[in-house]
Amino acid sequence: MLFCRVVLRTTDLDAASGFYGHVLGWSARRHSAGGVFFRQPAGTALTPLPMAEFEPLPERARSLGAPAHWLGLVAVPDVATAVPHWTQAGFEARGPQRSSEHGAFQALRDPQGAALGLCPPVAAPVQSVAWCQLHVPAAERAFSTYAERVGWHAGPVFDLGPPWGAYQTFCAEPSGPPLGAVLSNAETPQVHAQWLFFFAVDDLGQALHRVRAAAGRLTFGPAALSDGRIVAVCEDAQGAAFALCAAATAQVPVGS
Repeated sequence: MLFCRVVLRTTDLDAASGFYGHVLGWSARRHSAGGVFFRQPAGTALTPLPMAEFEPLPERARSLGAPAHWLGLVAVPDVATAVPHWTQAGFEARGPQRSSEHGAFQALRDPQGAALGLCPPVAAPVQSVAWCQLHVPAAERAFSTYAERVGWHAGPVFDLGPPWGAYQTFCAEPSGPPLGAVLSNAETPQVHAQWLFFFAVDDLGQALHRVRAAAGRLTFGPAALSDGRIVAVCEDAQGAAFALCAAATAQVPVGS
């Protein structure tokens, strides 16, 4: 996966803990700077798996009007050394480099405005993200920019028709499975430049009921991906966008 960590930056830590606990079955462990979401492997006594992290939306981001959002972090050997190379490629450093329990961290925006971050490698990369999509105005240009920076390779391209157009998938290896896709939001101004993260669920219909019951909302779908998975895009109760996906056997009418 492109991102070794994903972090929810939210305006209400308690509410976010409750929302994702209810919708995805994640347990939350709080610490002074935020917390971690975990999942206990079913029917085992194994150590809970870290699924994602959460932290307060930074005050600087709030002052600039940024909503609650999910942020993907790319692992680099040394953050301080890597930042100049990313900024030379058109990425913008957002705020100062700061430290966390994982080491240095630098928030960025890509050349078309999508947020991401850089961090050191971690022992156990995140396991919760089943798929990710980059929404930007110029998808082909974004694909080339990221391919140069992170070394991904082109996967199959699908024509989604208007208003989306080409759905360019990317892979970690030339013959590897697709991990996500890039598509244009030029004809969908209501969708801002962003990375959208998809979390797997066993029953999409039941998961969407839980989203609504927890004061979240469905913004797109359900719809079918090229591989048959059924997906839906949602917002949590604080407005952070995320997506759910389930295997094609899920009993959810597409377009309902």
